[in-house]
Amino acid sequence: MLALTAAERVALALALGERDLEAFRRARGLSRVDAARILDRQKQYGRRASACLAVLIG
Repeated sequence: MLALTAAERVALALALGERDLEAFRRARGLSRVDAARILDRQKQYGRRASACLAVLIG
């Protein structure tokens, strides 16, 4: 693979994310907003709350 600048790597990562979101959306017949919402929920599922945040919030 050719050496990419930081800006090119970021642009590539964003383009790949958009491509994957579109594939997920089409496979399930969802709107873009609904597909993004589902993926965000899946990403957060099973994560534990930060103990540090709990201390700061009270």
